[in-house]
Amino acid sequence: PAAIMGLVIMIISVLFFLMDGGKIRDFARQRSFFDAGQTDRLLGALAGTCRSVILAAFVTGVAQSLTFVIFCAFVGKGNLAVIGFMIFIMSLVPLVGSAPVTFTVAIHHFFVIGSGGGIALAIGAFLVATMDNFIRPAILRGTANLHPLLAFLAVFGGLQTMGFAGIFLGPILASLAVTTLAILPPPPVAPLIVPPNS
Repeated sequence: PAAIMGLVIMIISVLFFLMDGGKIRDFARQRSFFDAGQTDRLLGALAGTCRSVILAAFVTGVAQSLTFVIFCAFVGKGNLAVIGFMIFIMSLVPLVGSAPVTFTVAIHHFFVIGSGGGIALAIGAFLVATMDNFIRPAILRGTANLHPLLAFLAVFGGLQTMGFAGIFLGPILASLAVTTLAILPPPPVAPLIVPPNS
């Protein structure tokens, strides 16, 4: 229930951000602590990271679907379009992912059709289950300008601390923090006082 409620809140929030995005941007510019250029840089980083998070989820889902469909075609499994679509949809669900679909197909094939194909599909299911750990941080690194370690920690740290919304909010908050640190002036350095020779 909490995940469903979080999803509903996120969908409604996205809807209002799309409808009133210009007003929210203008409000942020007027009330920002930073000057106009710095505020635009922060808003640009926010927009770019949001696009990157959505792109990462989409690309991960497509990659997982195509990979497992190739395994299914290799062993002669039918209904490839249905299996691929279900994997794509389930890949968007945090904490669950595509594993229920891929491992169910592998177990069914193992016990009903043949053990050789079932083992191949189990290997494919394991490969698909681990792809998310590499594809999502790689895309966030390239499009959101996050260091790979920071992108990895942002995705999984956000998931652990904030639950479902953390997959999306973690990278966004990390990108905003990095951008804020980049636009702030460096702290003044105290002059080095050398004691006089005695």
